[in-house]
Amino acid sequence: MGPYAAFVWSSFGIVAAVMILLALQSWLGRQRDIRQLRQLEELMGGGEKTPQADQGNGQEG
Repeated sequence: MGPYAAFVWSSFGIVAAVMILLALQSWLGRQRDIRQLRQLEELMGGGEKTPQADQGNGQEG
């Protein structure tokens, strides 16, 4: 690489560090959002349960 080695490797290191920080920030944000969602669900009484599809045998009556 000659005289460009310092530039190339430092650029590679900076990009790797930024990618790691972005992944960490995304993971921490997701954990925060999950925690907040659970708190809101507890406040609202557990949240609405979605209705299940009818599991009958197809006969009415």
